[in-house]
This record gives sequence, C-alpha cells and structure tokens, in this order.
Amino acid sequence: MSSSHSGDKVRSFLSLYDNGTKFPYLVRLGVEKRAAKDGTVMCDVAVELTNDLIPEGARLKLRFMNSTEVRIGDLNLTFVGWRVMIRDISDSQLEHTTYRVLEEEEKCLSLNCEDFAFEATN
Repeated sequence: MSSSHSGDKVRSFLSLYDNGTKFPYLVRLGVEKRAAKDGTVMCDVAVELTNDLIPEGARLKLRFMNSTEVRIGDLNLTFVGWRVMIRDISDSQLEHTTYRVLEEEEKCLSLNCEDFAFEATN
C-alpha cells in the first residue's frame, strides 16, 4: 500500500471519527488469533464504539487486520471514553506494518497492523 493511499485512509477515518468525540464508548472488543503458513502468528482485532450506551446508539465498527504487538490493558475503567488514534507508519519499513493504533484516553489498546477497515452505522 502506498504511503499516500494509507495516509488518505487515515485522514478519512479521522474525519469521520472527529477525534473521538462522535463515538467515545467501547461496546465490543474482539481478537482473532491465527497462524500464517510461514509460522508467524497474526491477529485481527475488532473494536466497536458507540456515541451512546443505549442499544439504538450510532456505532463505529473498526477492524485491524494482520495485527502484531497487540496490547490490551484494563477495560474496567473505560466509561470515560475511548480516543482511538491511527497513524500511518508505512515509511518505517517494518514488514506487514502500515499503521500504528493507540487508544489514547485510557491507554487500554495498542497495536501495529497491515490494514484496517471502518464503518459507521446509525
């Protein structure tokens, strides 16, 4: 993935996400771990955020594919709200790594990933 394309993707996400103010609450966090043919272990991490903790609240679904260095912290104190930041680190020349993801408010998630997808629903 080219650096300009990955940078555009991050800008598109940040525009929708509005620096964490639109979808501050964690609803779901899932990790799917699998081994690649070459023996390396990769994870896909799914995060679902909402603008309100009621079932009808708007949702933002994020999926981080081929994630490495996944760190998950204490999730018990996440009522303050999450602030997910995604940075393009494709110039770092790390194998299978295009993005660095940090949850900056509570410090309860960090990872590197090859790609990510996001979708907002009402």
